[in-house]
Amino acid sequence: MGILSNLFFTRTFGPGRIEVRLAREDEIGPAVRLILSGTAAAPSEPQVRQLMELAQGRAGGRPTLWVGQCHGKLVLAVLPACHPGRTASLFASLPPPDDAAHAAWGRLIEEVCLHCAARDIHLAQVLVEPHQRWLVRYYESASFAVMAQLLYLHRYLDAAVSTPQWPQGISLETYMPSNRALFAQAILASYQASLDCPALNGLRSMDDILAGHMASGVFDPRLWFLLRDKDRPLGVLLLTFCHWGRDCLDLVYLGLIPAARGRNLGRLLMQQALVTGGREKCARLSLAVDAANLPALKLYYGHGMERLGAKIVMMRDLRLKV
Repeated sequence: MGILSNLFFTRTFGPGRIEVRLAREDEIGPAVRLILSGTAAAPSEPQVRQLMELAQGRAGGRPTLWVGQCHGKLVLAVLPACHPGRTASLFASLPPPDDAAHAAWGRLIEEVCLHCAARDIHLAQVLVEPHQRWLVRYYESASFAVMAQLLYLHRYLDAAVSTPQWPQGISLETYMPSNRALFAQAILASYQASLDCPALNGLRSMDDILAGHMASGVFDPRLWFLLRDKDRPLGVLLLTFCHWGRDCLDLVYLGLIPAARGRNLGRLLMQQALVTGGREKCARLSLAVDAANLPALKLYYGHGMERLGAKIVMMRDLRLKV
């Protein structure tokens, strides 16, 4: 029986009794701390604040926090954060080491996935530390698959970057509802022979892709750029302000159609990102990139980006019956 028809259920695992249910208001703080206790480093204040807002339903949408309790103590917690684009990020505590409690963890993950699927969420994703290969196997047992290893890069911005000089006939324009179809056309074409998370290709509709990109930060149409040669779209540069403050600019996506590659246009788009960050008085530019995308890494490192960390991204297609 799924969550939608049974909002409170208990299961017995081993000698203890693990009660799986919606968290009470007074349990949100302890549950968030339980989730964050499994991270590699001490969580930052913005991370704690953002997760608390998600758990309390203050950051848009209606996320729900689920917990598992044994002998009066919280031992499990899962927070599904549903995003535009029909994708949910699962923030989960680590599986307990004993087999009985692990079974409860797997049941809770399954129930949360059913909860999301019933709300027309197509994909559930989790991020795992690269050294936690054992945790990858746990999620694989819950029908998640590895999509890529992401590298998180950043650099501090200054005013020394010059405005890019575009080749004759090439122009740059910002997003408007009237050119939405051209943005979609350029993004879709840029996926051809791309090394940027190719396992994702075909899993999302273009409407969901655009909605997801727009919701990845604080959307501002002035920060979305379409590169075109007359009426032909060549690529896109999608930037957004980070959720935790306008002093950080996030590079959400940079992509070129196959015919536009090898023409120095990627370098110029990256230069445009740095110029835009300076114009908006941002202190930092950040991005995430597939570790296997060597051309993109060469481009980013060549523009002063430095590595901050890495995560393994795993996904489960909630439209598939398992």
